[in-house]
Amino acid sequence: MSSLTRANADGFSIVQTVLSVPKPKTLLILQYGSEVLRAMKTRKLPRDVEVLCRGIHLEFVRAPNGWEYVQHQSSLAGVLILAVTDDGRLLLVEQIRPPLRGTVIELPAGLIDEREEPESAARRELEEETGYQCDSIKEVCKGSTSPGLTNDQNIVCVASGLRRIDESRPDERFADGSRKHLQIRGLPSENEELVVWEVPLTSVVKWLFRRRLDGTILDLRIFAGLFFLGVRPPE
Repeated sequence: MSSLTRANADGFSIVQTVLSVPKPKTLLILQYGSEVLRAMKTRKLPRDVEVLCRGIHLEFVRAPNGWEYVQHQSSLAGVLILAVTDDGRLLLVEQIRPPLRGTVIELPAGLIDEREEPESAARRELEEETGYQCDSIKEVCKGSTSPGLTNDQNIVCVASGLRRIDESRPDERFADGSRKHLQIRGLPSENEELVVWEVPLTSVVKWLFRRRLDGTILDLRIFAGLFFLGVRPPE
């Protein structure tokens, strides 16, 4: 009890006693961690980070323990959409990613806007990026894919009851059952030019590996998403 009576106003000594951590730097990391957790719930950025550089959309910051990372200025989370058509085809998008200086195949995804719910964001991004609407959205998981680089988290959503709203141009069809939309998707205002693919779920892993051999970069979040759809790598 004596250790508690010596605690100062901000609770520093109390935490030190309960956790038996002698190093203030470690305590600083723990305190910052709780600040980040609160930020994820309120969608407000932590107050005690140092902004080293600020762009139009991103900030390069330093945490109190010295860790440097990147964060979005207005959002701490995004949605990742698993959408399978009634005939069993997974929707994927292909686009050029300047940081990788190459073409990347990904799941439909996007940031959650301020005061927007994840379900609304998932519906919006699905329509903008693929030309499909859906009857329902189910959130299945939330987590990070680059915890050492950014504070972004992704909410994995499954879209069901898909219906295509724009079929003004026919699809290019391939012998492996995949289809390529000829209409380019995305928002020009956000420099998006997305090619939409519909790939049979039963052969999507082999299709992805063939594309990788062609030099296309794969977003590994696809395989995390396939886990929730029950798809496993071929033997």
